[in-house]
Order: sequence, then C-alpha cells, then structure tokens
Amino acid sequence: MWPYWAGLGKVGTAMHRVAEMFWLGESTISILNDSVVITGDDSFTGDLSSVSPVLSNDTIHEFLTYLNSLKTTLQARHGKNCKFRPEYPVVAKSSLPVKGNHKAHIIGIIDLVVEDEYGIPHIYDYKTSDKDMDEWGAIKRRSYMAQLGLYRRILESYGINVEGSTLGIL
Repeated sequence: MWPYWAGLGKVGTAMHRVAEMFWLGESTISILNDSVVITGDDSFTGDLSSVSPVLSNDTIHEFLTYLNSLKTTLQARHGKNCKFRPEYPVVAKSSLPVKGNHKAHIIGIIDLVVEDEYGIPHIYDYKTSDKDMDEWGAIKRRSYMAQLGLYRRILESYGINVEGSTLGIL
C-alpha cells in the first residue's frame, strides 16, 4: 500500500507544480522540462535523463487544457483583469505557548488566491485524488474544509476579507 501512496504523492507534487507554473505564466516548454514536474520530487538534484517521468507529456498537455478552461471560468467569475497568485504563503502566530514564551507559527500555502477586480481575494485549494469528492469519507472532507477555514481566518486576522473559498480536485 505504501508504494501506491508514495506514487500518488509524487503525482500530486508534479501536478501542483504544473499548476503553479501555469498560473505564473510559464511556457509549456518550461513546464515540460521542470525537474519537479518530471520527478514529482521538489528536492531532486540528479540527472533528469535517467528518470522515468511521473507524468506523461499527454497528461501534462491535457492538464494544461483543463487549467486554461479553469482560467476562463475564474476570469468570468472574478473579472477579466483578476490576478492569480499561486502558492500564496500564509503565516500566523498562535496564541498557544510552545516551550517557554515562544509562540507556535502556523504556516500554510494556499494553492491559488484569485484577487478579483475589486481587490477581494478568493481562496482555491486543490487536492490530487483518484476519486470524486462525493466518494471521500466525511472526515477527509471536513479536514480539507477546516484547512480552507483556517486559511480564511488567518487572512482575515490581517484585515484581508476573503469573499469565498473553494476546494477542487486535480
């Protein structure tokens, strides 16, 4: 079972990297040649020519087609001039003490923040899954929704009012 999850994790890492590069406006050639996309490992430093790619070129092209369609949908929803901010870091201090007087830091990375034409952010988080969301167990769905709620609360603690948050499957 573990090799299955390790393989799925590499696919998820590669898919997230493709999405990040897409939202940053990188070229298809850059995406196809990216070491994280090829290996599914963000710490890989070896020879790429000896690696069997995690995602096929056909899969990457199909995913890019999907992302282009999603971009059109998001622009229709949030305005043609909306801004896409992938891999948006969120940091907050907790009120819970950890070892002495130091406070814990909660760090998260929002997969995509779309800032609409009025400057209002909308949170989009995506998960890699071989199942539809309605096939997930209740605990899994609730944990992901709690993650979105946490991101929203952290942003709002900085005075950033979030209009909405959405979970999607890659």
